[in-house]
Amino acid sequence: MRLLVADRTPGSAVLVWGVRTLGWFVVTCALVGGLLLPLLIAAGAPRYESSALVVGQELEIDSAALPRFADAVFHSDEMTERTANAAGFSGDVKNLIPDRIDLIAAEDSIVLQVLGRADDPGEAARFADVAATAFVGELNEAGSGVGSFAVQSEANVPRDEVEGPPAPLTSVVGAGAAAVLGACVVALVAAVRRPMLQAADVESTIGTRVLGAVVTPAAPGSRFPDPRRSVGIPAVARAMLQTPDATLAFASSPHAVALRQRLLVLVASSLSRFCDVTMIAPTELHEAVEENLGRHPTMGHAEPPAQVRGEMLVIDGIASAETDGERHEPMGTVLVIAYGTPARRVRDLTAGYLGSEIVGAVLVDQRRALLRPSTRARGPQRIAKLGPGRPAARPADPGRFLTADTARPDAVRPPR
Repeated sequence: MRLLVADRTPGSAVLVWGVRTLGWFVVTCALVGGLLLPLLIAAGAPRYESSALVVGQELEIDSAALPRFADAVFHSDEMTERTANAAGFSGDVKNLIPDRIDLIAAEDSIVLQVLGRADDPGEAARFADVAATAFVGELNEAGSGVGSFAVQSEANVPRDEVEGPPAPLTSVVGAGAAAVLGACVVALVAAVRRPMLQAADVESTIGTRVLGAVVTPAAPGSRFPDPRRSVGIPAVARAMLQTPDATLAFASSPHAVALRQRLLVLVASSLSRFCDVTMIAPTELHEAVEENLGRHPTMGHAEPPAQVRGEMLVIDGIASAETDGERHEPMGTVLVIAYGTPARRVRDLTAGYLGSEIVGAVLVDQRRALLRPSTRARGPQRIAKLGPGRPAARPADPGRFLTADTARPDAVRPPR
C-alpha cells in the first residue's frame, strides 16, 4: 500500500455535499419550524391581559430612580411569594413572573402599571389586582427614603384577547431558525461521515490509486445510460487497459451493487472500442452492452493506446468469478466507490479484499435518481470477444457456450 499525502476535500465542499444529499432534511426542518412556532406561541401565551395602576403619593426617592427601584422590588422573591399566596397560585412560582404578572415602569413617571394575564378574562383582572396590592405592600415596607404608594385604579375585566406577534412573522422566524439548526445537523453528519468526494479522499483513506472519477446521469427510459452521456468513462477505460492484469473483477459494498453494475456496462461498452472484451455478469448487463453497441456501431473505430493487450475479461463481483468454474489468474480487483460514501465503509470494503490485488478504485457520482438493475442471480454469462465495431446480436441458440478462444462470434450465449 502506498503512503499518500493528499489534500482532502475542503470543509465548504463537504457542507455543500451535505446540503445536496440531505437537503430534504433542512427543508423539512424549515417547514416544521414555520408551522410549529406560531402554534406554540398561540398555545403558550395567555389569551387575556388586564392592568392595575400603582402611584407614588409622597415620594422621597428621586423619580428618575423610581423605575429601576420598582422593577427590583417587583421581581424579588418576597414579591413572588406574597402574590402567589394571595392569589392561591398552585403552579410553579418561578413562572409567575412574567407569565402571569408583570410590571411596566415608565421613565420619569410616578405611575406604575401592574399587568395580570390568564386564559380567562376575570382571572386576568384578579391577578392584576392581587399583584398590585402585594406590590404596594412591598414598596411601603421598603423603609425610609422611599415614600408611600397606593393602588390608584383597579383592573377592568378585558373584553378582547391579546394579539400576539403576526403569524407570518413567527412562521418566517421559526422556519429560519429551524433551517439553521438543520444545516448544523447536516454539517455535523458530513464531518462524522467523511464522505468520498474526490480522488484525494479515496487515496488518503485507503492508500489505493484512483483510476478515475465517473459521473453517470439518469437515462430516461433505460436502466443503463449511453456511455457517451456519462463523463469520465473513456479515461477510466484507458486506465484499465494499462493495468498489468488482463482480468479485472469489479467489487463494491452491498449498498453499491446497482451502481457497480452500471459502471461495468459503461466500461465494457467503452473497452470494446480498443480490444476484445469478455464479460461475466448477469443477463441484463449483457443485454445493456449489446444495446449500447447496437446503438452506436461506430464505437469500435478507435485507435487503442500504445502497448495495450488485445483482449480483456471483466467480471461483475468476486462471487461471479468464484462460481464460474474456471480460474482467472492473475486477476486484479477494481473497487467501485459511490460518491459520498463514508470513509468507514470504504475502509471496510478494502479490508474485505486484502487477499486480492487491488489495481485501483473508481469514484462514481450518480447525479439523479436511477432505476436499480436487478441483482438476482441468473447464472453468469460470457460475452466472448466483442470486437471493435462488432455489436453482438441476440443468440439463436441460447444453450450453447462460447469459449474465450472462439474467433469473433456474432452471438452472446449463456453457459450450460
